[in-house]
Amino acid sequence: MKNQLYILISTILLSGTAFGQSIRDTVFNDVIPIHHQYVTTDGNDFLIDMPIPAQKEPIVIFNNDRRIPVELFFDRKSFLSEQNEIILITSDWEYYDRISEEEKRTPGLRLDPYRQNKFYHIKRENASYTVDSTSRALERQPFKFNYKKVELVGSKKYYYVDCIPHYDEKHSREIWNALDSLNTHFSIYTGFYYASGCMSYTLSALPLEKKLPAIKAIAEAFRFKDNDHLKDFDQSPRIYLPSTINLDSFDFYFERSKDSYDKPALKGWQEIDNTATIRLGYWRGDCCGDVPETERVSAKVMNDTVYINYNKKREPNCDSSIGLCGNAIDFVINKKKYPNYKKLTFKTIE
Repeated sequence: MKNQLYILISTILLSGTAFGQSIRDTVFNDVIPIHHQYVTTDGNDFLIDMPIPAQKEPIVIFNNDRRIPVELFFDRKSFLSEQNEIILITSDWEYYDRISEEEKRTPGLRLDPYRQNKFYHIKRENASYTVDSTSRALERQPFKFNYKKVELVGSKKYYYVDCIPHYDEKHSREIWNALDSLNTHFSIYTGFYYASGCMSYTLSALPLEKKLPAIKAIAEAFRFKDNDHLKDFDQSPRIYLPSTINLDSFDFYFERSKDSYDKPALKGWQEIDNTATIRLGYWRGDCCGDVPETERVSAKVMNDTVYINYNKKREPNCDSSIGLCGNAIDFVINKKKYPNYKKLTFKTIE
Protein backbone atom coordinates (compact mmCIF):
# COMPACT_ATOMS: atom_id res chain seq x y z
CA MET A 1 0.00 0.00 0.00
CA LYS A 2 2.84 2.39 0.91
CA ASN A 3 4.61 1.58 -2.36
CA GLN A 4 1.45 2.31 -4.36
CA LEU A 5 0.99 5.61 -2.52
CA TYR A 6 4.62 6.55 -3.21
CA ILE A 7 4.20 5.77 -6.92
CA LEU A 8 0.98 7.82 -7.07
CA ILE A 9 2.60 10.84 -5.39
CA SER A 10 5.66 10.59 -7.63
CA THR A 11 3.48 10.41 -10.73
CA ILE A 12 1.55 13.52 -9.68
CA LEU A 13 4.75 15.45 -9.01
CA LEU A 14 6.28 14.43 -12.32
CA SER A 15 3.13 15.27 -14.27
CA GLY A 16 2.99 18.66 -12.60
CA THR A 17 6.45 19.55 -13.85
CA ALA A 18 6.07 18.00 -17.30
CA PHE A 19 4.33 21.06 -18.69
CA GLY A 20 7.02 23.54 -17.67
CA GLN A 21 10.71 23.88 -18.30
CA SER A 22 13.56 23.90 -15.83
CA ILE A 23 17.04 25.34 -16.32
CA ARG A 24 18.37 21.85 -15.52
CA ASP A 25 16.40 20.06 -18.26
CA THR A 26 18.17 18.15 -21.01
CA VAL A 27 15.73 19.16 -23.78
CA PHE A 28 14.34 22.67 -24.31
CA ASN A 29 11.34 22.93 -26.62
CA ASP A 30 9.87 25.89 -28.52
CA VAL A 31 13.03 27.92 -27.98
CA ILE A 32 12.77 31.45 -29.43
CA PRO A 33 16.16 32.49 -30.88
CA ILE A 34 17.21 36.15 -30.81
CA HIS A 35 19.97 36.85 -33.33
CA HIS A 36 22.08 39.96 -33.83
CA GLN A 37 20.52 40.88 -37.19
CA TYR A 38 17.07 41.30 -35.55
CA VAL A 39 18.29 43.66 -32.82
CA THR A 40 18.92 47.41 -32.87
CA THR A 41 19.78 49.83 -30.08
CA ASP A 42 20.23 53.54 -29.52
CA GLY A 43 22.63 52.90 -26.65
CA ASN A 44 19.87 52.90 -24.04
CA ASP A 45 16.86 50.97 -25.34
CA PHE A 46 16.60 47.97 -27.64
CA LEU A 47 14.25 46.72 -30.33
CA ILE A 48 14.03 43.00 -30.99
CA ASP A 49 12.32 42.95 -34.36
CA MET A 50 10.31 39.77 -33.92
CA PRO A 51 7.00 39.10 -32.12
CA ILE A 52 7.29 37.28 -28.79
CA PRO A 53 3.73 36.84 -27.47
CA ALA A 54 3.09 36.31 -23.77
CA GLN A 55 1.59 32.99 -22.65
CA LYS A 56 0.54 31.19 -19.48
CA GLU A 57 3.37 28.67 -19.71
CA PRO A 58 7.02 29.69 -19.33
CA ILE A 59 8.59 30.89 -22.56
CA VAL A 60 12.12 29.81 -23.50
CA ILE A 61 14.39 32.41 -25.12
CA PHE A 62 17.92 31.99 -26.44
CA ASN A 63 19.57 35.42 -26.65
CA ASN A 64 22.53 35.40 -29.01
CA ASP A 65 23.11 39.19 -28.90
CA ARG A 66 25.55 40.15 -26.16
CA ARG A 67 24.66 43.85 -26.43
CA ILE A 68 21.41 43.27 -24.53
CA PRO A 69 22.06 43.19 -20.76
CA VAL A 70 20.50 40.05 -19.27
CA GLU A 71 18.99 42.19 -16.48
CA LEU A 72 16.62 43.81 -18.99
CA PHE A 73 14.88 40.45 -19.39
CA PHE A 74 14.23 40.17 -15.63
CA ASP A 75 11.81 43.01 -14.87
CA ARG A 76 8.28 43.44 -16.24
CA LYS A 77 8.96 47.12 -16.83
CA SER A 78 11.77 46.43 -19.25
CA PHE A 79 10.62 43.31 -21.14
CA LEU A 80 7.33 41.56 -22.02
CA SER A 81 5.34 42.82 -19.03
CA GLU A 82 2.50 40.27 -19.43
CA GLN A 83 4.80 37.24 -19.07
CA ASN A 84 5.16 35.71 -15.58
CA GLU A 85 7.86 33.10 -16.18
CA ILE A 86 10.83 33.02 -18.55
CA ILE A 87 13.68 30.61 -19.22
CA LEU A 88 16.50 32.75 -20.63
CA ILE A 89 19.54 31.10 -22.20
CA THR A 90 22.71 32.87 -23.34
CA SER A 91 26.27 31.96 -24.09
CA ASP A 92 28.28 32.04 -20.88
CA TRP A 93 30.13 35.20 -21.86
CA GLU A 94 31.90 35.50 -18.50
CA TYR A 95 33.36 32.01 -18.98
CA TYR A 96 34.59 32.82 -22.50
CA ASP A 97 36.03 36.13 -21.26
CA ARG A 98 38.07 34.26 -18.65
CA ILE A 99 39.39 31.90 -21.34
CA SER A 100 40.35 34.88 -23.51
CA GLU A 101 42.11 36.66 -20.64
CA GLU A 102 44.03 33.51 -19.75
CA GLU A 103 45.27 33.21 -23.33
CA LYS A 104 46.36 36.87 -23.33
CA ARG A 105 48.35 36.41 -20.13
CA THR A 106 50.19 33.37 -21.53
CA PRO A 107 51.63 34.00 -25.02
CA GLY A 108 51.21 30.99 -27.29
CA LEU A 109 48.54 29.39 -25.10
CA ARG A 110 45.51 28.13 -27.00
CA LEU A 111 42.73 26.68 -24.85
CA ASP A 112 39.88 24.54 -26.09
CA PRO A 113 36.88 25.80 -24.09
CA TYR A 114 33.68 23.89 -23.48
CA ARG A 115 30.52 24.94 -25.32
CA GLN A 116 29.09 26.63 -22.27
CA ASN A 117 25.75 28.35 -21.74
CA LYS A 118 24.17 30.33 -18.92
CA PHE A 119 20.60 29.48 -17.94
CA TYR A 120 18.28 31.85 -16.04
CA HIS A 121 14.87 30.96 -14.59
CA ILE A 122 12.96 34.22 -14.15
CA LYS A 123 9.80 34.24 -12.02
CA ARG A 124 7.78 37.42 -11.72
CA GLU A 125 5.28 38.24 -8.99
CA ASN A 126 3.55 41.61 -9.34
CA ALA A 127 6.36 44.22 -9.39
CA SER A 128 9.10 41.91 -8.07
CA TYR A 129 11.01 38.98 -9.53
CA THR A 130 13.38 36.17 -8.57
CA VAL A 131 16.12 34.68 -10.73
CA ASP A 132 17.73 31.25 -10.43
CA SER A 133 20.75 30.65 -12.67
CA THR A 134 23.30 28.01 -13.56
CA SER A 135 26.13 27.56 -16.04
CA ARG A 136 26.27 24.32 -18.02
CA ALA A 137 28.81 22.88 -20.45
CA LEU A 138 27.31 20.86 -23.29
CA GLU A 139 30.12 18.28 -23.13
CA ARG A 140 29.56 17.65 -19.40
CA GLN A 141 25.79 18.14 -19.03
CA PRO A 142 24.32 17.46 -22.49
CA PHE A 143 21.26 19.47 -23.56
CA LYS A 144 19.34 20.07 -26.77
CA PHE A 145 17.43 23.07 -28.17
CA ASN A 146 14.34 22.59 -30.34
CA TYR A 147 13.70 25.99 -31.90
CA LYS A 148 10.27 27.49 -32.48
CA LYS A 149 9.25 28.72 -35.91
CA VAL A 150 7.83 32.24 -35.83
CA GLU A 151 5.04 32.61 -38.40
CA LEU A 152 2.82 35.60 -39.19
CA VAL A 153 0.17 33.72 -41.16
CA GLY A 154 -3.16 35.57 -40.92
CA SER A 155 -1.68 38.51 -39.02
CA LYS A 156 0.22 41.75 -39.51
CA LYS A 157 3.23 42.98 -37.52
CA TYR A 158 3.06 46.43 -35.94
CA TYR A 159 5.25 48.40 -33.53
CA TYR A 160 3.05 50.83 -31.63
CA VAL A 161 -0.67 51.24 -31.07
CA ASP A 162 -2.74 53.89 -29.35
CA CYS A 163 -6.01 55.72 -29.79
CA ILE A 164 -6.80 59.34 -30.58
CA PRO A 165 -9.06 60.79 -27.83
CA HIS A 166 -12.15 62.17 -29.57
CA TYR A 167 -13.49 63.54 -26.29
CA ASP A 168 -10.69 66.11 -25.87
CA GLU A 169 -10.29 68.31 -28.95
CA LYS A 170 -7.26 70.21 -27.61
CA HIS A 171 -5.21 67.11 -26.78
CA SER A 172 -6.38 65.39 -29.96
CA ARG A 173 -5.11 68.32 -32.02
CA GLU A 174 -1.78 68.30 -30.16
CA ILE A 175 -1.33 64.60 -30.87
CA TRP A 176 -2.17 65.00 -34.55
CA ASN A 177 0.27 67.91 -34.88
CA ALA A 178 3.02 65.88 -33.20
CA LEU A 179 2.34 62.86 -35.43
CA ASP A 180 2.29 65.01 -38.57
CA SER A 181 5.69 66.41 -37.61
CA LEU A 182 7.06 62.90 -37.04
CA ASN A 183 5.82 61.77 -40.42
CA THR A 184 8.12 64.24 -42.18
CA HIS A 185 11.11 62.57 -40.50
CA PHE A 186 10.12 58.91 -40.27
CA SER A 187 7.26 58.27 -42.78
CA ILE A 188 5.30 56.73 -39.89
CA TYR A 189 2.04 56.87 -41.85
CA THR A 190 3.34 54.53 -44.58
CA GLY A 191 1.64 51.18 -44.14
CA PHE A 192 -0.04 52.17 -40.90
CA TYR A 193 -3.29 50.54 -39.74
CA TYR A 194 -6.23 52.60 -38.43
CA ALA A 195 -9.29 50.92 -36.94
CA SER A 196 -12.07 52.14 -34.64
CA GLY A 197 -10.16 55.28 -33.67
CA CYS A 198 -6.89 53.46 -32.87
CA MET A 199 -3.67 53.68 -34.82
CA SER A 200 -1.17 50.84 -35.30
CA TYR A 201 2.14 51.57 -37.02
CA THR A 202 3.72 48.93 -39.23
CA LEU A 203 6.64 51.29 -40.03
CA SER A 204 7.01 49.42 -43.31
CA ALA A 205 9.00 52.26 -44.91
CA LEU A 206 11.75 52.17 -42.28
CA PRO A 207 14.91 50.07 -42.07
CA LEU A 208 15.57 48.33 -38.76
CA GLU A 209 17.91 50.98 -37.34
CA LYS A 210 15.27 53.74 -37.77
CA LYS A 211 12.35 51.84 -36.24
CA LEU A 212 13.40 52.25 -32.60
CA PRO A 213 13.69 56.08 -32.69
CA ALA A 214 10.35 56.21 -34.51
CA ILE A 215 8.65 54.03 -31.88
CA LYS A 216 9.99 56.20 -29.05
CA ALA A 217 8.96 59.40 -30.83
CA ILE A 218 5.41 58.11 -31.40
CA ALA A 219 5.16 57.14 -27.73
CA GLU A 220 6.29 60.65 -26.77
CA ALA A 221 3.62 62.19 -29.02
CA PHE A 222 0.88 60.14 -27.37
CA ARG A 223 1.97 61.19 -23.89
CA PHE A 224 -0.35 64.18 -24.34
CA LYS A 225 -3.27 61.79 -23.95
CA ASP A 226 -4.90 61.88 -20.49
CA ASN A 227 -2.34 64.49 -19.35
CA ASP A 228 0.41 61.86 -19.31
CA HIS A 229 2.92 64.60 -20.20
CA LEU A 230 2.39 65.98 -16.67
CA LYS A 231 3.32 62.69 -15.00
CA ASP A 232 6.74 61.31 -14.14
CA PHE A 233 8.12 59.55 -17.19
CA ASP A 234 10.13 56.37 -16.63
CA GLN A 235 13.24 56.61 -18.81
CA SER A 236 14.79 53.34 -17.63
CA PRO A 237 16.19 51.15 -20.44
CA ARG A 238 13.75 48.69 -21.96
CA ILE A 239 13.35 46.17 -24.75
CA TYR A 240 10.70 46.98 -27.35
CA LEU A 241 8.94 44.23 -29.29
CA PRO A 242 6.55 44.31 -32.24
CA SER A 243 3.09 42.83 -31.77
CA THR A 244 0.68 41.30 -34.25
CA ILE A 245 -2.82 42.19 -35.39
CA ASN A 246 -5.13 39.33 -36.16
CA LEU A 247 -6.61 40.28 -39.51
CA ASP A 248 -9.98 38.91 -38.42
CA SER A 249 -10.18 40.91 -35.18
CA PHE A 250 -10.56 44.47 -36.53
CA ASP A 251 -13.83 46.36 -37.03
CA PHE A 252 -12.88 48.68 -39.89
CA TYR A 253 -10.03 50.86 -41.10
CA PHE A 254 -9.04 53.29 -43.85
CA GLU A 255 -6.32 52.92 -46.45
CA ARG A 256 -4.96 54.68 -49.48
CA SER A 257 -6.65 53.13 -52.47
CA LYS A 258 -4.66 50.54 -54.37
CA ASP A 259 -6.91 51.14 -57.39
CA SER A 260 -6.51 53.94 -59.94
CA TYR A 261 -6.95 57.26 -58.11
CA ASP A 262 -9.12 59.28 -60.47
CA LYS A 263 -10.57 56.46 -62.62
CA PRO A 264 -11.18 53.39 -60.45
CA ALA A 265 -11.54 50.20 -62.43
CA LEU A 266 -13.76 48.65 -59.73
CA LYS A 267 -16.86 50.23 -58.24
CA GLY A 268 -19.08 49.33 -55.28
CA TRP A 269 -18.13 46.87 -52.56
CA GLN A 270 -15.21 44.55 -53.31
CA GLU A 271 -14.90 41.36 -51.23
CA ILE A 272 -11.60 39.65 -50.38
CA ASP A 273 -11.68 36.86 -47.79
CA ASN A 274 -13.27 38.35 -44.63
CA THR A 275 -13.03 41.98 -45.73
CA ALA A 276 -15.16 44.25 -47.90
CA THR A 277 -13.75 47.46 -49.38
CA ILE A 278 -15.45 50.48 -50.91
CA ARG A 279 -14.06 53.70 -52.36
CA LEU A 280 -15.01 56.73 -50.25
CA GLY A 281 -13.88 59.21 -52.85
CA TYR A 282 -11.12 60.91 -54.78
CA TRP A 283 -10.05 64.41 -53.77
CA ARG A 284 -7.96 66.87 -55.77
CA GLY A 285 -6.98 70.36 -54.70
CA ASP A 286 -4.27 72.52 -53.22
CA CYS A 287 -1.62 70.94 -51.02
CA CYS A 288 -2.25 73.17 -48.02
CA GLY A 289 -5.03 71.07 -46.50
CA ASP A 290 -7.68 70.98 -49.21
CA VAL A 291 -7.23 67.24 -49.69
CA PRO A 292 -7.97 64.86 -46.77
CA GLU A 293 -5.12 62.64 -45.60
CA THR A 294 -5.92 58.95 -45.13
CA GLU A 295 -4.17 58.66 -41.79
CA ARG A 296 -6.23 61.47 -40.24
CA VAL A 297 -9.65 60.02 -41.09
CA SER A 298 -11.73 58.77 -38.16
CA ALA A 299 -15.21 57.26 -37.98
CA LYS A 300 -17.90 55.72 -35.82
CA VAL A 301 -20.51 53.17 -36.86
CA MET A 302 -23.94 53.72 -35.30
CA ASN A 303 -26.85 51.56 -36.42
CA ASP A 304 -26.56 51.52 -40.22
CA THR A 305 -24.62 54.78 -40.57
CA VAL A 306 -20.88 55.41 -40.74
CA TYR A 307 -20.11 58.90 -39.42
CA ILE A 308 -16.80 60.02 -40.96
CA ASN A 309 -14.62 62.92 -39.89
CA TYR A 310 -11.86 63.63 -42.42
CA ASN A 311 -10.04 65.88 -39.93
CA LYS A 312 -8.68 68.11 -42.69
CA LYS A 313 -5.94 70.46 -41.51
CA ARG A 314 -5.08 73.77 -43.16
CA GLU A 315 -1.43 74.84 -43.18
CA PRO A 316 -1.48 78.60 -42.40
CA ASN A 317 1.94 79.36 -43.94
CA CYS A 318 1.42 77.26 -47.05
CA ASP A 319 1.13 78.88 -50.51
CA SER A 320 -2.01 77.34 -52.00
CA SER A 321 -1.12 78.58 -55.49
CA ILE A 322 1.80 76.17 -55.72
CA GLY A 323 1.04 72.65 -56.86
CA LEU A 324 -1.95 70.31 -56.74
CA CYS A 325 -2.45 67.22 -54.59
CA GLY A 326 -4.75 64.23 -54.88
CA ASN A 327 -5.79 61.30 -52.72
CA ALA A 328 -8.20 58.39 -52.96
CA ILE A 329 -9.40 56.75 -49.74
CA ASP A 330 -10.93 53.31 -49.27
CA PHE A 331 -13.02 52.07 -46.34
CA VAL A 332 -12.31 48.45 -45.29
CA ILE A 333 -14.73 46.60 -43.01
CA ASN A 334 -14.80 43.20 -41.34
CA LYS A 335 -17.66 41.24 -42.92
CA LYS A 336 -17.92 38.88 -39.95
CA LYS A 337 -18.59 41.74 -37.54
CA TYR A 338 -20.80 43.69 -39.97
CA PRO A 339 -22.60 41.09 -42.10
CA ASN A 340 -25.11 43.74 -43.27
CA TYR A 341 -22.34 46.10 -44.44
CA LYS A 342 -24.00 46.62 -47.83
CA LYS A 343 -26.81 48.51 -46.07
CA LEU A 344 -24.42 51.02 -44.53
CA THR A 345 -24.75 54.70 -45.45
CA PHE A 346 -21.93 57.23 -45.07
CA LYS A 347 -22.32 60.67 -43.51
CA THR A 348 -19.57 63.29 -43.23
CA ILE A 349 -19.26 65.18 -39.94
CA GLU A 350 -16.88 67.93 -38.79
